[in-house]
Amino acid sequence: MTERIEALLREIQANRQNLWEKDKLSQLIESQRVPLSTPERIELVRGLSKMNIFEWLDFISSQLTTLASTEDAYIDLLLEVLTKVRRDMAQGPIIEALIKIGIDNPHLGVQLSEAMRKRGEEVLSLYSSQPLAGAGKTDLGAVEAILAGLLSSEEAIDRITALRAYRSIFGSKELGADSEFRQLLRRTVQDGDSGVRTETAIALLDTAKKDETDAREGLIALAKHDDAVRFVIADKLLVANVSPTLRMDLLAICAQSNNNDTLRAVGFALAQHGMEAPGDATKIILELEAGGRYNMIDSLRYAAQQIGKTRMEAALPVVERFILEQDSPLLKYTMDSLLSDLGSSNPAALAELLCLWLEKEAILREVSLRTLRLVLGSAYGRGDESIAGHVYPALLAFAEKKGIDTRKLKATADGKTVQSIELLSRVSQGHKRFDYKALESSWRQFPSMRSLLTDKWFEQKRKEDNADHPLIIYLAQFSEKPSIPAPIQESKDKGTQELVKAIAANELLFPDAFLKYFELMASRLADLPNLGNLKNRLRDDNQFVSAFSEMQLIHAFVKASFLSQIEPTLGNKQLDLAITIGDQRILIEVITPDVFPRLKYSAGVVGIPNRAGSKIYEEFKKHLADVSEVLDEPVIVVIDISGSEISYDSVADYLFGTLQFTFTLDKKTGDVVSVMPNRGRDSMHDLRSSEYNLDVVSGVLCYKTGLDNVGHIRISCTMFINPYAVNSISGEQASKLQGAIIESIK
Repeated sequence: MTERIEALLREIQANRQNLWEKDKLSQLIESQRVPLSTPERIELVRGLSKMNIFEWLDFISSQLTTLASTEDAYIDLLLEVLTKVRRDMAQGPIIEALIKIGIDNPHLGVQLSEAMRKRGEEVLSLYSSQPLAGAGKTDLGAVEAILAGLLSSEEAIDRITALRAYRSIFGSKELGADSEFRQLLRRTVQDGDSGVRTETAIALLDTAKKDETDAREGLIALAKHDDAVRFVIADKLLVANVSPTLRMDLLAICAQSNNNDTLRAVGFALAQHGMEAPGDATKIILELEAGGRYNMIDSLRYAAQQIGKTRMEAALPVVERFILEQDSPLLKYTMDSLLSDLGSSNPAALAELLCLWLEKEAILREVSLRTLRLVLGSAYGRGDESIAGHVYPALLAFAEKKGIDTRKLKATADGKTVQSIELLSRVSQGHKRFDYKALESSWRQFPSMRSLLTDKWFEQKRKEDNADHPLIIYLAQFSEKPSIPAPIQESKDKGTQELVKAIAANELLFPDAFLKYFELMASRLADLPNLGNLKNRLRDDNQFVSAFSEMQLIHAFVKASFLSQIEPTLGNKQLDLAITIGDQRILIEVITPDVFPRLKYSAGVVGIPNRAGSKIYEEFKKHLADVSEVLDEPVIVVIDISGSEISYDSVADYLFGTLQFTFTLDKKTGDVVSVMPNRGRDSMHDLRSSEYNLDVVSGVLCYKTGLDNVGHIRISCTMFINPYAVNSISGEQASKLQGAIIESIK
């Protein structure tokens, strides 16, 4: 890079707050005493791309149009830019710039498209569709033969390129039902390549806004028979312009997927559009809840909250019918979260309905009692006494009808909410004092756990009559050995279906699964040195959860045969873990947000804002700020989000910038013409300062622990790589980290 461009980049960086707008930056560039040459402009764009491509995205896009040529230097620049934006939803301006090249100069568009494909790079081949499409918008005849050749190619990437070009060309044109493009899509629905079928699904969603009847058959065929395409359909349904009927039909099919990413996309689409057809949307969520997926997919809970916010009166009768039709005793274990989410915006109305259920069928009474505990717990956390005004009289009448002596509760409880919760506990048979004799029998069934924590610790808990430590709680539940209800054991045709519904019932399955998982980890870590501090924290009531997260990681990396160092020292700081993958040492810091201790009366997450950024920032200041200048090794922050409101999406927003949507309106009709996703300028990289360089964080790995469909521990995991990291990790290293955690349960 020339000194002149280096100086210009430093000036831009120093004045970034004043120059982020394209026009202002363009003025600075054009005001240079000696105009920049084409090679210098390419250097400038490359430098801005490395600095922060999304901050200067509009300017970079305009320069791609201005500099367009088939020269190697320009193609190299495209490769660098496209590699950075290809999977980001904010890439729209880059695509528009490539299309504009072909629109303004069809001949250049065709030549550039060919030059990009000749490189043999996948990303260039895929995006070569855009200048070709631009040429087709201006002169369709100039590209028809090229598109036909690509579409008949044996290479799937060529067929995908052709479809993308067709989509761009015809996206703004009115198409008849018998158009050549629609006939083409009918053929590619049956293509043997999943990528081509995916592109076909996107094209069908594009054309559905003009003729939904014609597109419906192909979309449903793809969704039913191609699980790989379901994610794309569900994801695009968030913004696709289709009817509520088609949207819900497709989402119902996509919801049959076993892929969490697909189900997460289904949840977001339902959250955005569920109020258009609240009955159908609620039924989709209920089916997923019945399969044990509801509490594992954050967006499904968000969808229920959004539907309940505007259409709760339409959704709740659907839930009631579903419960009665299923007639399963296991629903009392699984419906409380869904119902409380549906009623989160109007808990008083939900509470009134639940009180009515106390006088109905037994299964509705069971569901009502468990859900009321969540509703009252949330009200307690907010300091809201009004809900208890609806609930207490109904609970009191129900308790007295069951012959429960309520006089002592009336005399001693403080506040109607606490009084209602205590009364509810009595009605539900409440909390029993732990039988430590039974606990000891269970304790002895886990020899590795005993060796790790010691019998001395257990005896101390016995003396305390401890009922707070998670392991003591799980041992107590394990001691009771609750069995799957008789109707499930006796069922033939519905046995499998009912067992799946039991997955969400932690009282039945989770304690057993958790203790076996803990025993497995303890057995593998038995001879590992430097575990003293971890053992002490595992023994502590309030530190167990965070220590357990560290134990999970140590176990995962040891099982994966990574060279592991517990509590490595860095300068004057002590980190959680260091591992070596190949020849690269990677430092690990672990965060377990807000899981324990539990409040007696509160329930669930109540009004806690998205704190992913603050948690990562706090960890950085605590362990990395003082040594950031000397760090020459990658640092990964790991977040155990199992018991937190923090989601994968909130972490992505912090690392890459908040996901936003720009809506373009037709001034004449007021209709939405387009929806353009982009990223805000509030990423971790943007928050760097002269005091702290947050880019020493090389990436963030999030994971969540739950149960699978047969009652075993399951871990889902996502790795986010900081594209501006001072010490970067490769995609292969990230994949190995993620794989080690997911595979650790086997």
